Amino acid sequence: MLEPVSKWPFSVEDMRANVVLYRVAPDDYPKELYLPWYSDPIYKKITVKSLLFYIGGMALGDCVMINPTLAAFRGAFPGARIYIVGHPAPPVVRLLEEAGLMDELLWSYIPKHRLNSFPKYVELWRYGRRIGELDLLVDTQRQFMPSFVLSFVFRYRHRLGYSCKGFFSDWRFPEPGRECVHDSYQSLMLARRLGIPPADPFHRLVVPPRVEELSDRLVASRGWSEAVALFPLTAKLDASKCMPRRFYVDLAKTVARNRPVLLFGSPSQVAHLKEMADEIGGRAYIPYLESGVNAEDELFLCMALLKRVSAAVSNDSGGAHLAAALGARTLVVGPMARLARFGPCGERAWAMQTDLPCFPCPRTDGSACKGARWCLRAISPFMVVEALEKWI
Repeated sequence: MLEPVSKWPFSVEDMRANVVLYRVAPDDYPKELYLPWYSDPIYKKITVKSLLFYIGGMALGDCVMINPTLAAFRGAFPGARIYIVGHPAPPVVRLLEEAGLMDELLWSYIPKHRLNSFPKYVELWRYGRRIGELDLLVDTQRQFMPSFVLSFVFRYRHRLGYSCKGFFSDWRFPEPGRECVHDSYQSLMLARRLGIPPADPFHRLVVPPRVEELSDRLVASRGWSEAVALFPLTAKLDASKCMPRRFYVDLAKTVARNRPVLLFGSPSQVAHLKEMADEIGGRAYIPYLESGVNAEDELFLCMALLKRVSAAVSNDSGGAHLAAALGARTLVVGPMARLARFGPCGERAWAMQTDLPCFPCPRTDGSACKGARWCLRAISPFMVVEALEKWI
């Protein structure tokens, strides 16, 4: 659910609309659905020493959204060995391992389930022969073909999933109003069906102590506790959900008059961030370069600093999900993103979008309006600064 907080009206082509600042309060399933499962939990009646999650693609944002589900299962089966089938990037692998949410990655990349995917199915079959019988297989996908293949490539005692309305699952469950429920809560139903409540805290994100200490030193010496973190880039620089580079440069210049600005992105984006920092001026910093942290700790340094800054502003990106999950004041500027369902999940998550009648855009490339893109052009850095002033 997106709860309106402030509005900035504008007019375009005889239409009146608003840029709206929302508080993000993700919708969950009704409690009446899952509370009965807690009274007689299935997970206490089965022995689980090994379990496998079939997840597929795992970008940073995907990993953060499914994190509460993995944390719930880890809490229910603390001694179990957890396998994950998917193709996460190395930083995401370290994120899962540091939090104790994965013991072994069965790396597999299947972009489309077609006839030419057969060698990948053989690869999964070999994984299955190596690890032996699983106590529990958890299928987080909703596609028939992957679920069908899993039935043959792995051996298991119990299986849980919601593909094909639970056809492949030992335990079925309804999902009323699923179209409006946030993806994190959809995944969490896999734990709830076994009577496993959400973990407390909801997300399990762990920073190594050495990185926490480094972060403390940086914040104390640089005055970064007053900083605003920016995630100005997405995985694809030309993504339609990415605000223009100029937007973040102008925003950072305004913020930097009073506060330090920290620029975050993936290691491959450092060159772009350097260019932006040079244009913004003296109070813009790239923490990875300032700290001298090694490559494998870059993501953890970002996490440690997000717990200490005043606020974070981001595109609809993995950085936004991470910031919100860590409890930072997080403002997502997502002109086309369906944030009510796929946005960051946290107690202090906010979003800025227009309420144009064409939202959500029927074209993922944003070309339905023939390039007018008022959903993007109507949002100004001034509006973001005004929103930040409500918090800081």
